[in-house]
Amino acid sequence: MDRTRITLIAALLTIGSSAQRVVPFGTGAAARIQDMEVWNGQLVVAGDATMELLGVEGDEIQSWDGNQVFSFPDLFGTVAIERSLKALDGELYVAGRIAPMGNVVRWDGSAWQTVGEGLPEYVTELCVHDGQLHAGTRDGLVCRWNGTVWDTVGGRFNDDVRTVVSHQGELYAGGWFTADANGNFSAVSATTDVTGA
Repeated sequence: MDRTRITLIAALLTIGSSAQRVVPFGTGAAARIQDMEVWNGQLVVAGDATMELLGVEGDEIQSWDGNQVFSFPDLFGTVAIERSLKALDGELYVAGRIAPMGNVVRWDGSAWQTVGEGLPEYVTELCVHDGQLHAGTRDGLVCRWNGTVWDTVGGRFNDDVRTVVSHQGELYAGGWFTADANGNFSAVSATTDVTGA
């Protein structure tokens, strides 16, 4: 069994009253899995340019509703770069290296749509914090979609933001950075909202 299939197979865990175990998830996926998200009752999976979720050929994003696999239209082409999925208010957002579409898109039910004017550098991670979509970028920014435009949260870090997560009311950024514009922080930092909500 190859490693790419283990990635998705390992995602299905069964938890009993006294034991946990990993069980097979069908035939898995014939691609490296980069992210998964639950959206509208479906497990959405983002992988390499050519996916094959549970034996169904498709492009890099596919979903499974418990009965059948659905394929979303091609978004990334042949570029195998980070992909991040996030569901918010019934919408599915996808981010990564999608420069022609502003690096963050939203599924409208039939096609991918840009999210505002987008972000200039590719997005490494999406997260929901205080009910709003946030993005970490390769150029050291954490940005927030306010429903109309992207706002920068805090200052620019001196290297990539690779992950952002909301925990106990705080937004945390992690990555390859060692400082922000003021010389503060280490590779994991709590981001203080200085732009207002």
